[in-house]
Amino acid sequence: MKNSKMDRRQFLKGSVAGAALVAGSSTLGSLSAFAASDPYVKLDAMAQAALVRSGEVSSKTLVSAAIRRVEALNGKVNAVVTPAFERALEASEAVETTGPFAGVPTLLKDLNDWKGVRTAYGSKMMMGNVSDWQSPYTDALENAGLIVLGKSNTPEFGALGTTE
Repeated sequence: MKNSKMDRRQFLKGSVAGAALVAGSSTLGSLSAFAASDPYVKLDAMAQAALVRSGEVSSKTLVSAAIRRVEALNGKVNAVVTPAFERALEASEAVETTGPFAGVPTLLKDLNDWKGVRTAYGSKMMMGNVSDWQSPYTDALENAGLIVLGKSNTPEFGALGTTE
């Protein structure tokens, strides 16, 4: 079987829909491995939100599916540096269907503060920094109804185009 390349953007597009996607690359199989067991893997944020609004699927179902994909692939792509899966599952149970992306899972770049969660800005020297406030961008994601699964990898202080 031929190995194919998948970059982090493709991984996260299938893993979590939304605004804060990650770039990079790693050798992986295609998302088709998830297609048989996960009907949501190829849906974008708009399609997922429509399913939640219509009641066809619950936010918890989407969040759980995204968490399974992250857990299966993150060891190879190092995309999620601060998982907040329990917090996301709790939020998915209390979702209101009023926001345009209500109930849709996403990741927050580790350059954005999220109250009560570590924000390291991609830097080892900031690993102990837990935010006591939340950035307006994070507020906007949550106000739109997105369910944040955790923090995604970023170059140190957002300065370079690569992560380790």
